[in-house]
Amino acid sequence: MKKRIAFGRILAGILAISSTASPALEKPTRSEVSAAPEAHANSGIWFHGGVAEALAAAKKLDRPLFLYWGATWCPPCNALKAEVFSNPRFGELMKSFVAVYLDGDTDQAQSWGERFHVSGYPTILVLNSQGAELTRIVESVSFAEFDEGVRAALVSKRPIAETLELAKSGHASEDDWQLLALLPLNDVPALKLTAEQKLLAQRELADAAPQSLPQVRSILAARLLEMAAAAQSDAPKAIAADIRTNSKIYIDRIFASKSTRRAARATIAAQSQEVIDWLQPDKKSHDYQQLRNRWLRAAAEISADRSLATDLRLMAAHPEYVFSRYERGTTKPILPAIRSRIIREVRAADARAKTSYERHSALPTAVELLMMVGETKQARALLDKELATSDTPWFYEGIYSRLEKNAGNENAALEWSRKARLSVKGRSTKLQWIVFDMMTTANAKTKDEARLAEIATNYYETAFGLDDGFSGRNAKQAKSAAKLLKPVAKAGPIAKVVAAFSAACEEGKSKDGKKCTDHFATLSE
Repeated sequence: MKKRIAFGRILAGILAISSTASPALEKPTRSEVSAAPEAHANSGIWFHGGVAEALAAAKKLDRPLFLYWGATWCPPCNALKAEVFSNPRFGELMKSFVAVYLDGDTDQAQSWGERFHVSGYPTILVLNSQGAELTRIVESVSFAEFDEGVRAALVSKRPIAETLELAKSGHASEDDWQLLALLPLNDVPALKLTAEQKLLAQRELADAAPQSLPQVRSILAARLLEMAAAAQSDAPKAIAADIRTNSKIYIDRIFASKSTRRAARATIAAQSQEVIDWLQPDKKSHDYQQLRNRWLRAAAEISADRSLATDLRLMAAHPEYVFSRYERGTTKPILPAIRSRIIREVRAADARAKTSYERHSALPTAVELLMMVGETKQARALLDKELATSDTPWFYEGIYSRLEKNAGNENAALEWSRKARLSVKGRSTKLQWIVFDMMTTANAKTKDEARLAEIATNYYETAFGLDDGFSGRNAKQAKSAAKLLKPVAKAGPIAKVVAAFSAACEEGKSKDGKKCTDHFATLSE
């Protein structure tokens, strides 16, 4: 599985600055309709109507609800479309569900996101006919993995919290374990677990997974190591230290066979830097060398596997770069052999990625790899090629801005950021890219308060024009905007912009009410 935090999402991330009951059923309004199904893969299977209508239909038909939440520009969303939604068997599987496609840029999508506790793209929710959440998928998966997990949900019909407790008590069925292999505890807010409880629960799952399901054991072990490596506060760090002491058990489960390595491929391809640095801080030890060799062999295996998605195979070139940097240091030149290999892998991926979905999912990873090895010219050529035909030019213009910033070309970075802001389409996506331009401008060495004021005006005009301008993912953009504007919000041209829109918010001109006033209260603190 390719995790939401996988390496291929780095660039997308840069641009973003018990049972679970369903939301209360409401009468559908014109603003709740899903994105036009004609725009999506296998469009004939998607429910024509809004989320509230789909929930009502699921209840009436006594069928589970399958809800997909995504965006046209999001790389892992496109990987899902390429690997799962485009598969001819997907439509057959969906006959057992009411399947609704909720594009994050449709009206009220962010409000629905809040009610379902989702904000990241992609997210798939499977609910029973009464609206209780059975599972969620926040990763790009192969069709076989998707098929197993979704069929398991059809059999289970049990809310997530109950399935979790059955597994921890040793009473889960194989179908339950297939569901849990897809379940990212970090991304299920409705369970209301603290960071410490999440890590403990993940360890319990990893320890309890049955030997008869080695791939499930591998996935759960890999997810445990990722979570432990990312532990931040004191209590989770203490648990993580204990996990590290016993890590050989989990490492052996991951690398036991070709099938277990394939199951944990996202961790192997995308998380080498975080996990290895946490597992083996002593890069001269025998344990480090042993783990390094196993890891690189597995990465080479993934890279050569023609049955895997193009973007994942490309990602598998990353670990070799990481290990080289560990061992040689960041100040020494990149080894020519590694640079040459990455260039070859990028060219091969460029040739393999034929469909729009494949290119959307693979090209951001390709550009990131080229940037890592200093191949700015080739990265530009790749971006120019995509911009010539892309239906989401703002996404690649945003990447271009980052590329130029890394190359030390601040004026070019600012110009590409401006182009992205002006070309962007989509209700929520517009806010995201406006904030990206705001961030690029605010962090530039040359301060341009007039430009920042123009961007802030653009941001607030857009947010005030939406019913959900400060809700869902849009709330994250509002938080980022406040952080960027606060240092300059009390003087100069920015102060005038903030004052004008703060007054408009107090007058009730924003449809998001209290969320709007809370935003401006943060700026005035």
